[in-house]
Amino acid sequence: NSNSNSNSYNETQQSNEKFSTTTTTNEWRDRWFAFTFFFHFFLFIIILITGSIYFAQYTPTSYNITSINTIKNEPEQFNMGLFCGLSLFSAFVAILVGILFLYLLRRFPAFFIYVSIALSISLFFIMSIVSFVFSTFVIAIFFLIMGVFIAGFFIMVRKRIQFAKVTIELVASIAKEFPVMILVAFVSSIIILIWVLLWSIAAFFLIYVPNENLRITLFAYLIFSFYWTSQVIKNIVHCTCAGVYASWYFYSDSQMPENPTKDSLKRATTTSLGSICCGSLLTAIVSTLYYFANDYIKPLIRLFQSIIQYFNRYAYIQCAVYGKTYFESAKSTWDLFKNTGFDAIINDDLTSGALGVVCLLGSCVTTLICSLIAWSVASSSTAEVYIAAISFVSFFFSLVVMLNIIEVISSGIATIFVCFAEQPQQLAKTHSTYYNQLKEAYETRCSLF
Repeated sequence: NSNSNSNSYNETQQSNEKFSTTTTTNEWRDRWFAFTFFFHFFLFIIILITGSIYFAQYTPTSYNITSINTIKNEPEQFNMGLFCGLSLFSAFVAILVGILFLYLLRRFPAFFIYVSIALSISLFFIMSIVSFVFSTFVIAIFFLIMGVFIAGFFIMVRKRIQFAKVTIELVASIAKEFPVMILVAFVSSIIILIWVLLWSIAAFFLIYVPNENLRITLFAYLIFSFYWTSQVIKNIVHCTCAGVYASWYFYSDSQMPENPTKDSLKRATTTSLGSICCGSLLTAIVSTLYYFANDYIKPLIRLFQSIIQYFNRYAYIQCAVYGKTYFESAKSTWDLFKNTGFDAIINDDLTSGALGVVCLLGSCVTTLICSLIAWSVASSSTAEVYIAAISFVSFFFSLVVMLNIIEVISSGIATIFVCFAEQPQQLAKTHSTYYNQLKEAYETRCSLF
């Protein structure tokens, strides 16, 4: 029954849906949400400027010059030049390790999937054993039940691992073919860092606002602004990547646009921006409520927040691929989930575990390499300081690199799933080899779900 429903759904989708390009879709969708977002950001700038005025009025202008001179005259124990050089080297190593693990993910996806499964099950059993040792039997039994449940879950969905494996291989190959997507993700990380810096300054300035009620109101607005802006930046990257993967899916090699990443980024920042702002607004409202909620209702809000974020991830793909409004995309996403059942959730669970293992291993390898380099070049008296500092910096750099790569891969996995679930025959026309691989893997999935 599920297969027949899926087939009828595919036929309906193929007759109604059309891939959106810059030449076929020029109308800005959900434009009022984009205007509202820019107006909200304009208010943030006003708050930042107003706060700086209060800060200038209340900040003392005299400083203890003696203490500054005392600091300068202390013997130098830490070579900042060496630290900066090692930090740059750490960034270089992080990029190389990221490229290496992207290659390993493409070549050995099943390995990372099985490692993630083993780690998930082992973690609960280890926690159960530890709890038994410390005589916390209720917690021990809970962890034991969770471990058995997760082990049983993976046994039931084991036949779906092949589909997850093929999807990861395909998406990693496309990411290798269009590496500019990863560059877009890196640039977005820099933009988010700048945004966090500006937001932190604005929040700090609020300390000097004399009216307490005004200060509380402005702080609540800043919390909301932080979530909304961060979500918009993140989802622009997601829609950009979704557009690139969809271009590969719907076009053969000879039909592929000259620069699909540029075209997709243009759509994400123009015609689809209002839809992105609309979905991000819903997430920002719920996140703000979660921030200010008491501990009793926070779990419920957190659950609702996770559902919205997961749902939006697929809704944005509809915006990027078919050029729909947010609410049209939400309806299509709901129809997709109703007709594909647990397929999307299970596939995401299997692939996200593998991506998490890649992120963790990549960060640890980078940290180990850079720490060994720091130990080899630093003097014996300062080696511990350099190792600690470089370990932190290298882990941070590597985490940023790996998270950006994973974000691009994760967007691709969701996009390919949506396209294949809705229009599988299109892939047969453009990339028949990959179509046969996905079709065979999809048909072997466990019939239990």
